[in-house]
Amino acid sequence: MAGFLGRMMGNQMAKMMPGMSKMQEALQKISVSGSAEGGLVKVTIGKAADMSSTITSIKIDEKIIQAGPQRVENAVKTAVNEALAKEMEQLKGVMMEVAKDMKLP
Repeated sequence: MAGFLGRMMGNQMAKMMPGMSKMQEALQKISVSGSAEGGLVKVTIGKAADMSSTITSIKIDEKIIQAGPQRVENAVKTAVNEALAKEMEQLKGVMMEVAKDMKLP
């Protein structure tokens, strides 16, 4: 019985591998941006080699800097949070697509 279950699990894993590879490729391509203060602050988030989220770019227009540090800090937080929310939506989309392809519930 253990041999049968082992083969069955192995077969399932073999079927899942192409989907997992496809998912990893799609996740590595994710790059999203968030902005605040009418675009005066822009943050871009991408994926690092270990698949963790990483900030790849921060652009801060001089106009917002003149408004003072508190306003800049709030704008950066807003832009980062917007980018993270967009990233989460893309992650969900990728996961759903791969689950559909792999015929997972």
